[in-house]
Amino acid sequence: MIDKVTLANHKSDAKYFDVQAEFNFGKEREYIFNHVWRMTKNRFYDKGLHGVDWDALGQSYSRYLPSIHTYPEFAEMLSEMVGELNASHTGANYFGAGRNREKVASLGVFYDDTYQGEGIKIDKVLPNGPVDLPNSPISDDSIITAVNGKTIAKDKDIYPYLRNLEGKLTTLTVKAPDSDKTDTVQVFPIDQYKESKLSYSYWNNTRKSLTNKLSEGRIGYIHVQQMESEDYKKLVDKLFGENQDKDAVVIDIRYNTGGNIHDQFIDLLSGVDYGEAVSRDGYKAANFPLRRWTKPTILLANPSSYSDASVVAKLYQDNKLGKLVGDAVPGTGTFVNWQTQQEPLLQYGVPQLGIKDSKGKWLENQDITPDVLVHNYPESVARNRDVQLETAVKQLLSQLNTQK
Repeated sequence: MIDKVTLANHKSDAKYFDVQAEFNFGKEREYIFNHVWRMTKNRFYDKGLHGVDWDALGQSYSRYLPSIHTYPEFAEMLSEMVGELNASHTGANYFGAGRNREKVASLGVFYDDTYQGEGIKIDKVLPNGPVDLPNSPISDDSIITAVNGKTIAKDKDIYPYLRNLEGKLTTLTVKAPDSDKTDTVQVFPIDQYKESKLSYSYWNNTRKSLTNKLSEGRIGYIHVQQMESEDYKKLVDKLFGENQDKDAVVIDIRYNTGGNIHDQFIDLLSGVDYGEAVSRDGYKAANFPLRRWTKPTILLANPSSYSDASVVAKLYQDNKLGKLVGDAVPGTGTFVNWQTQQEPLLQYGVPQLGIKDSKGKWLENQDITPDVLVHNYPESVARNRDVQLETAVKQLLSQLNTQK
């Protein structure tokens, strides 16, 4: 539509028209391929492209173009090609795939995968989830035998029975593991994203409780999910709020997906006491510095400490702010440029900036070995143990006891 407006009288005269254009997926696919290939060659942070013969790779992968018939396939192929660089922050994404796919709702529980009987056994009801209701017959170890009257077959999981039930009143038939008596309860299932937030909250709270128990209240615990400004504000609030009276704090960046606050993060933890404000009767009103943490910390990290989280791990260790505890952290310190392609649902990204350490070495692909290397093996995780956190608390307690 083109709208013509006469300024003198503000009258509008809309002209509607149709335009027909021939769409050639093969030509568009070829154009996008050549574009992202050139973009990678000209913008990748390392001029040497990690030693890869990019010209040869372009020729090799272009042979597959005639066999690509959908954008999801195309995105996968582009990801395979740029993956040859062995670099972080690379790949292609097509955001149109699965938009009309059936969605499986969630009940906000952990299931017992070892259970072999009829129905589905609940291992843990997540607090504040759909089935966490007052006076509910559902609890840990309850067995769900039916959803909306449909009996769950012995060889089936529950997910097919929860298709497209998000936000809809749903009747669950449940029973205790040692009883044949059944009850029904009505709930409103949630989407998987909301369940993931409930799961994270439960995980985070259990880490805090474990730290408090092991240290007898002396040590605080803070998990940082991302290296974004809001996460930094939460870190400051928790340090100088609920943890201000703690003797030390475990700061956990495991599973942190990155961002760009490493400068503020390191500065926050690098405080050194240089004075205090004291009244005439000896009341300590404040310690200086006011905006930097001066008490002992330990940084907990693992291979999923990604992007800026790996940068924080490296800088924390290099600046000797405290012990780095956990698994080795792969260096993934680059800044990515995600670019929307001519097909607006297709996105392609390569890192344009890299970070070097104080010795001039790229952080990318540089393994960061913790001061205290400790693994969370699957068997210990299955027993609900967090050996890495246990080790971090022990290390801090030892440090505090030595300082006495």
